[in-house]
Amino acid sequence: MEHRCIVLVVAAALGACPVDEKHNKPELVQRLILTGGANQSPCDGWLRLVMNVSVPADARVEAVLKLAEHCRTHNIFQVLRSIVDHESDSAAVRAAIVRAMPAWDEASLATTVIVGALSVPGVRAAAVETLERMGAARGEKESRLLRHLASLRPGESGLRMMGTLSKLYGRDYRVLNLLRETLRAGNRWERALAASELFGLGEVETALDAAADPEPRVRKSLAAAIGRYREPRGAEVLGRLVHDPDPEVAHEARESLGGRGVEGRGGIEGRGEAREERRDCGEPQASPAWRHQSGSCTRPASGIRSSGSGVSAST
Repeated sequence: MEHRCIVLVVAAALGACPVDEKHNKPELVQRLILTGGANQSPCDGWLRLVMNVSVPADARVEAVLKLAEHCRTHNIFQVLRSIVDHESDSAAVRAAIVRAMPAWDEASLATTVIVGALSVPGVRAAAVETLERMGAARGEKESRLLRHLASLRPGESGLRMMGTLSKLYGRDYRVLNLLRETLRAGNRWERALAASELFGLGEVETALDAAADPEPRVRKSLAAAIGRYREPRGAEVLGRLVHDPDPEVAHEARESLGGRGVEGRGGIEGRGEAREERRDCGEPQASPAWRHQSGSCTRPASGIRSSGSGVSAST
């Protein structure tokens, strides 16, 4: 059913049929997408290449670059964003899509997708890199950020707003500075949130300082973040938190090490997609030892050729 729904969404983007889960001819829709049909535009052809998992990864990556340069429609954006979460698909292709997202940065939608990719196996490094490349908000987006910062108040509503800022503005230096200061001087709930947000955004070393926080709530939040983002640089700290004197912190650390209750080769101790990463040269995943990688591959051309914070392409 999931594959069928994805096919229908793509078909809608190509104009082949409406998005309707009751559509009774999925085989025809898939054929139109993968092999083309009458009056297919270049954008249709590039999108077909990206969707066709039998096509070599480097060709699919090149098609992603073409879409980002020439085909910046909302429908194509929605199709591409749906591929990022598919851990069974090529990591190189998914990472290229993440890097291409700034081409569609309208109303912060692309930033939200990139921030979401921070916790997706195979594309975290590409997401951090892309958020860094996007830099500080400008124009109307900057005005919205400044209004949000000015509206922050102590209490639960302030916590909710602070937790939203990274999703809207990524690694904007003002967001990072707020989180760093909160980790230093906030109350325990604020520090717990700041530790998690900083770790997710790639400020790993700063966030790991929370392992020495006197409040168990903060240490627990850090342990959860290390597991959520499967970040190898947190392995040593997580190993220490397993022996934390607070039972809830120790339990959270064990959950993160075990992949949230998945026994055997789960979570950050090694997952099936690690084999895919070594083959496609996406972001390497943690090995069972959680600190080193093995295998070799040939990295296809990937990433958007950018200038400044955006993609260098015509509109």
